[in-house]
Amino acid sequence: PRLFEQVDVQSYELAQDVATEEEDGILLAGLIAAAPSTMWLLDRLMGSEQPATEDESTDGGPSHVCPPDDIQLADGSFPPSYMGTYNNELYLHGTDPNLPFASRNALWHYDGTTMRLVADTTSTPSLYYPVYLTQFGDKLVFSAKDSDARNEVFVYDGVNITEFDLEPTTIGSNPRYFTEFDNKLYFKAENGNDGDELWVWDGDLANTPTMVGDFNPGDFRPQDITEFSAAGGIVFSAYDGTFADGTDLYFYDGTGSPVRVGGDMNPTGSNFITSNQAFFHEWNGKIYFGADDGTNGRELWVWDGNTANAPTMIGPPAGGLVAGDLQVFGITDLGGKLYFIGKDSGGVLRLYEYDGISDPSLVPGSPADVNMLIKFNNKVYFEGDDGTTGDEIWSYDGINPPTLVEDLAPGTLNGSQVGLNLKEPIVVDDRLYFRGTDTGSFSDMGLWYIEAC
Repeated sequence: PRLFEQVDVQSYELAQDVATEEEDGILLAGLIAAAPSTMWLLDRLMGSEQPATEDESTDGGPSHVCPPDDIQLADGSFPPSYMGTYNNELYLHGTDPNLPFASRNALWHYDGTTMRLVADTTSTPSLYYPVYLTQFGDKLVFSAKDSDARNEVFVYDGVNITEFDLEPTTIGSNPRYFTEFDNKLYFKAENGNDGDELWVWDGDLANTPTMVGDFNPGDFRPQDITEFSAAGGIVFSAYDGTFADGTDLYFYDGTGSPVRVGGDMNPTGSNFITSNQAFFHEWNGKIYFGADDGTNGRELWVWDGNTANAPTMIGPPAGGLVAGDLQVFGITDLGGKLYFIGKDSGGVLRLYEYDGISDPSLVPGSPADVNMLIKFNNKVYFEGDDGTTGDEIWSYDGINPPTLVEDLAPGTLNGSQVGLNLKEPIVVDDRLYFRGTDTGSFSDMGLWYIEAC
């Protein structure tokens, strides 16, 4: 049924009529005013030769034809940010300049059609600036500022909102990196006495989250907390008993104390894993991430989940990359390969791939300034610039060269190419949502999406 969504009834009836009298696709001449997507589909209906897409059968059986990606504006009221999914719908932090001050920096819900205000400073409890939105069981957990301007843990069950005040003095607990493992929610927070430590919550609103342990008398500071399902635990970066060694890789299986994997992996005293830049990604039973051992620069690393084994560096990548310049981030996987963003020999961010055997290599045809990598609809999508269109959305199916989805923001602004500026992409149900602007102005940032085929 989706095959005909892009074609209006009148045009399709005409296609039927002409096709019974003429052959070889003559009907296209009579539909010159049709929309491009309509023209493309009618061309396919008349048998024009086109390579099969990844979702199309080539064995002679029934086929499903995917039309080209179509970028749609979902809502242009205000710039969305810190987006998360809850019950297969989109929740976000929104700043609407047209609303009273109390309703700015509020929690919003978008159901695929309508944007709805969920909570703001007039709510009970009062909250604003919600971030790190994460579904945990049947609840939405997030960090937000309360009526005293302190960041605390908030929970939304679809009807009511509950606040857990973990640091009731002045600074707030500043919770972040919510990650579910073994039916519990782990995150970083502080209570005013023990510094940033690892905390856990069982999901019962009657029970307050608790600190797992004071693993560093100063600040343990666990960051980028990520489930590692094959190893049966969570991984994160953190400091040891002092700050002299910088951050290292830690693993926690829900019992005892977290294990520092491989010891001090950067003996220079700098961080092995930079804050907010681990980009942990589990693939084929191993965890991949970006790290710097103090000698080779920030490269791609892997750990097998055995605490007796230290993580190992992968590389150096093929394709003219000099060691120490890769700056790995934005890791995902597709079709038996790992994809990530890294710098080429000229210091330009591009798309790389790794098959788990050979050295990583530069994806041929990768645009420059690659950013915001995400997997969706059997492709990887990302922001990129070909030097002509500015920062726009690109896609890569792992086979054909990367493709510009659409030059949605043509023209120039202050002498530079205007781009869509893909930011904060997130997959919710069958849509890829992201923040972007088609004018080049941040004030015009809105919520956009691409729908799965």
